[in-house]
Amino acid sequence: MSIWQNKVFKRLFAAYALSTLGDYFDSIAMSILLVYRWHTGAMSLSLILLAYAVPGILFGQLGGVLADRWNKVRLMFGSDLLRGGLTVAMFFTPSLTGLLCLIALRSVVGVFNAPAQAALTRHVVADEHLLKASTYNGLVLQLSKVLGPLAGASLASAFSPQWCLLINALTFIGSAFILLTVRRVSDLEKGEVEQAESVRTTRNWIVSWQEGWQILYRNRPLLCGLILSLTAGFTFLLVDFQGAIKFREVAPDDPKLVGLYLSFVGAGSVAIIVFLNRLKDINRYGLMLGSGYLLLAVGFGNMGLIGPGFSLPLLLATGFIGGIGNGLISIGFSYLLQKETPKAAIGRVMGILNSLSSLATIISPLCGGALIERFGPSLIFQGVGVGLLLVGVLALLAQKWVFARQSTRPASLSAPPRKALKP
Repeated sequence: MSIWQNKVFKRLFAAYALSTLGDYFDSIAMSILLVYRWHTGAMSLSLILLAYAVPGILFGQLGGVLADRWNKVRLMFGSDLLRGGLTVAMFFTPSLTGLLCLIALRSVVGVFNAPAQAALTRHVVADEHLLKASTYNGLVLQLSKVLGPLAGASLASAFSPQWCLLINALTFIGSAFILLTVRRVSDLEKGEVEQAESVRTTRNWIVSWQEGWQILYRNRPLLCGLILSLTAGFTFLLVDFQGAIKFREVAPDDPKLVGLYLSFVGAGSVAIIVFLNRLKDINRYGLMLGSGYLLLAVGFGNMGLIGPGFSLPLLLATGFIGGIGNGLISIGFSYLLQKETPKAAIGRVMGILNSLSSLATIISPLCGGALIERFGPSLIFQGVGVGLLLVGVLALLAQKWVFARQSTRPASLSAPPRKALKP
């Protein structure tokens, strides 16, 4: 049976694709609106970053608890509908203060969506289709990263950045209405519903949150994957937002080089995800993650080595290689999360990941900016390449000492393994 015969997954995937594409329209609109229309400075851009990331730190884990305890379809529907309404309000906002408040509110509402989407996917997709689901979602994300900013920049240049906001609002609302068609689908099977009701009546919210951390701590492959992911994320986020500075240093008269390089990175990610989609399973997480970090190290390390008179084909080739590494990491960790986490706890584990990732998104770029001002971009990019190289080696070693000893994935907190729900 093909995954596309699963009607629930098809609708869930369509909703996810629509809202994800809209998000990247939004990102380019913010940059153009603030820098070119409102002529704001670096501090204002930093405040925008905080408005996006701080809610994830504060409420990410609460979103995970809610995703495990509430109806996931209704939670996603409410999140999309509220985000659509708040984005419409952003369209009419004339001031930076109002915009910051609305972005922060929308980010708070958004923290509930990703854990619910991940948990619902695990419940409605059969085990043999989990890798397919992960690669299709990853493919949408990578294509959105490439196509969204390009289309958004074109629309913003031709009309107004605010129109990108309106389109994003429509994608959220469209996603919500697609979720309305997901009817009569239980989040859990009968036995798990009884278990969830027991949790709801005998355990408080704090205990439920603590249980998520305990599951993460006791599952060695999952904990190891999370530590590797956060370490690598903190490392490359030191310079991930500083690529334009390096390109300005070596090619000051060619601003299009940034977009060209990023398109090759995106192409590498898409290419490897398409290949991985042909596989049926992944059982060597350390090998996949380690290979991804090593390839990503090539991309970032080469950025630190290029100078005036650099070889453009070599630069684009290393960007493509780095994109392959990014795709391996993205799909590898996503599949690890789905495969190794108990069904009844995916929301909480995803919430923990989101909150820690949001923390890295704030701290790491600030540290990276200070380091680049002190030592220059070339040295810091080289240092990031070395750091990712070390993380890759650790991941390869973990294949033998952690991932190779993994136990069979638990299907729920206390129940025996079950088949996925029939659509």
